[in-house]
Amino acid sequence: MKKRALIIILLSLFLVLFNVMFFLLGGHDGANASCWISYGAIHLSYLLMVFSPLIVRGLKSDKIFGVPLTAVSTGYFCLEFVIGLIFILFNPEVWKTAFLIQLILFVVYAALVLIVLIAGAAAEESEKEKVAPGVFVNKAGELLSDAIKRAPEGEARDAVNAAAYALSMTPAFSREDVLGIEGQIISRIKDVRVAAEKKDDQAVIACAGDVRGMIEQRTAMLAQPPMVRQ
Repeated sequence: MKKRALIIILLSLFLVLFNVMFFLLGGHDGANASCWISYGAIHLSYLLMVFSPLIVRGLKSDKIFGVPLTAVSTGYFCLEFVIGLIFILFNPEVWKTAFLIQLILFVVYAALVLIVLIAGAAAEESEKEKVAPGVFVNKAGELLSDAIKRAPEGEARDAVNAAAYALSMTPAFSREDVLGIEGQIISRIKDVRVAAEKKDDQAVIACAGDVRGMIEQRTAMLAQPPMVRQ
């Protein structure tokens, strides 16, 4: 509780300093609507910067085009502060220009935040889908069935059938620590299909062997208790 109070005090220092200087230096004397719009916009952008870590808390990724949302929020505040200060100092009578500029900046920032939140929600749904029972096995099974149909008869098809048998022996449930190898298996099965379409027996046999080995590795991993993250 003491730490939280200290953080709140620290974050309040800017607002205290800004407001003291604004009213002490007469920024409110004869202030037009453009001045007050900018005054409010500066406060809003500062609060959004301060609370941006809470917005992305729990998300798998908080980046937009590789830039953390907290950095975007800081940039928004800095830009808003400079533009708002210009309008406060010059205090133009026409308020529409100040309002439109502040609105555009806010809408752009809000759109970036929404993109991060949508991407985070999509990543979370995708993650849940990956660990859902039977999802990996069903998808891999469909791909392998198609590969079997395409594979040339003989040793190549036998190799794909062996991979399919290994898949039938692996558990249907999934776990976070096997998501990586599951992705590799799916990718390698697609390689089997490509090789089968090209009627490349040796490539089919090699890729199918890799698939079988990785499936057996997944089975062995699931037979062990999950590793506890420190």
